[in-house]
Amino acid sequence: MTLYDLSLVEAMGKKDPGFVAAVLNLFLDSIPVDLAQLNLSLAQKDWKELAFVAHKLKSTIDTLGVNSLSETIRLIEAANEDKNANQQTLQLNIEKVTAVLNEVVGELKIKFPASVN
Repeated sequence: MTLYDLSLVEAMGKKDPGFVAAVLNLFLDSIPVDLAQLNLSLAQKDWKELAFVAHKLKSTIDTLGVNSLSETIRLIEAANEDKNANQQTLQLNIEKVTAVLNEVVGELKIKFPASVN
C-alpha cells in the first residue's frame, strides 16, 4: 500500500515538474506547522481551532492522496460539532494523522530531494 498518490497534483499541474515541486514545497513547509497546531489545539482543548486546522489538513490529505487518513481527518474536524466526542478517540486519531503525515513528509523528502528547500 502506498502512503500517498500524487496523480491529482500531477494532473493539476499538467505533469509540469516545476508545478509539482512547488506544491510539494508548500506541503513540506506547512504540514509540520499544521501538525504542531493540531496537537496544541487538542492539548488546550481549543475545539474550534482544532476543527480549523483539521479542515486545512483535509485539503492537503485529499490533494496528496493520503487515502488512509481521509476518514480520520474528517472525524477530527467534526469533533468540534460533536459534543459527545470521545477525547481519547480524538487523541488516537490525531496521533494517527501525525504519524502518517510525518511518514509522508519523510518519503517525499527522499523521493523528491530537489523539492526540499
